Amino acid sequence: MNKLILWCIFAPYIAFAQYEDRSITVYGNAEQDLAPDEVLMRVTFTEYEKIKNSEIEQKENQFKLMLTKWKIPQEHVEVVEFNSYKYGNKVRIVKVYQVKLTDPKIANTLIIDLYTTGAKAVHIADVKYNNRDSIQLEVTRLAIENARKKAAMMVTSQGDQLGNTLSIKEFGAERLESEYDSYTYASTFEYRARLNATGAVSRAVSSGPDEFAVEKVKINSKVRVTYQLE
Repeated sequence: MNKLILWCIFAPYIAFAQYEDRSITVYGNAEQDLAPDEVLMRVTFTEYEKIKNSEIEQKENQFKLMLTKWKIPQEHVEVVEFNSYKYGNKVRIVKVYQVKLTDPKIANTLIIDLYTTGAKAVHIADVKYNNRDSIQLEVTRLAIENARKKAAMMVTSQGDQLGNTLSIKEFGAERLESEYDSYTYASTFEYRARLNATGAVSRAVSSGPDEFAVEKVKINSKVRVTYQLE
């Protein structure tokens, strides 16, 4: 009776050990480029003027006209901050707009145009990848497929056949995080301003240092898969 109990306990481990003796473990990997779908841009206007002589409203009107020129819909623009401070007969006004771009490739040229409206600062608040989860799943599937093809090639070359999957482990998959929270464009503006002073500005010269590059990021997956041999 005791021998039967011991057999029942250790039989699964013995069977697994037998499988391990007739198995192959391989690594598979895959990666795919992912471009951002949206860019959230913050545009700051500020004035320190006499109360009856503020120019911020004029600058805002120019700002709105510029967005219309770039065909950015009104629902993609919102005020996210508005502050004012009074000092004697003067007032300091700070107003921040957030603009959502669904075409990130226009960011560089748009930044320069926004500065020409009188904006004090322009920066990228966030970059969004709307379908990154589904892309990550697809990349993982491709990594597993890569592992099986590799295992099949190795096993066939030895005259064996690939059997069932015994285990799969994924590792090394990277999550995307925004890197643009504090990315500012003051030096780009200053570079453009120097060209303005010399009359050398052209549409071909649209950026200077600190240019925002809409770069694709890598979504990757690496798996370790063990297969039974038949």
